[in-house]
Amino acid sequence: MKKILYSVLFAAFAAAGLSSCMNGDYDANPTGVVGGNNPLNPPGGGGGGGGGNSFNWTGTDPMSAKVDGNAWQATSTTYIPSMVGFPASVTGTGPNNTAILVNIPDGAAANSVTNFGSMVTASWSANTTSGNPDDVYGAALGSGGAIQILENDATHVKGKFYFNAKNTSGTAVNITEGYFTATK
Repeated sequence: MKKILYSVLFAAFAAAGLSSCMNGDYDANPTGVVGGNNPLNPPGGGGGGGGGNSFNWTGTDPMSAKVDGNAWQATSTTYIPSMVGFPASVTGTGPNNTAILVNIPDGAAANSVTNFGSMVTASWSANTTSGNPDDVYGAALGSGGAIQILENDATHVKGKFYFNAKNTSGTAVNITEGYFTATK
């Protein structure tokens, strides 16, 4: 029960607290970037190699990703169904109190791709127990990213993701080659 409560609080903080902040660094339309890296269409769709938004990487159950290029592996995932004003989410809890949260778009069908924005977002927590707001990095503060839903039925959800996130102090973290599976 504590795990679910912490996951809900983490989701609420990440979605509400960070999505309403804007520091002005990324006011330009990132889909219109010519030359250089486009954060919503990075090479290999988030670090997997190949063309943009290809999501051509694999992952390890229950959740895995690269955090600033370093392999990260969750020990468990928790699915939180949507609530009024909040989309469904999956939180992966990893070593040293780290966690990744990704929102699941309402009604997401298999093979659908959604860019992270104000309603569907993601976050990285460098330490879920510290209480320090600088330990939470939100995609809404960063330069975006996307989620691809691979499977979504009554019993489970599976997908891939990538995102760039910032904390309230402006420090960035890059999450690439993300993968998750969770039981509903």
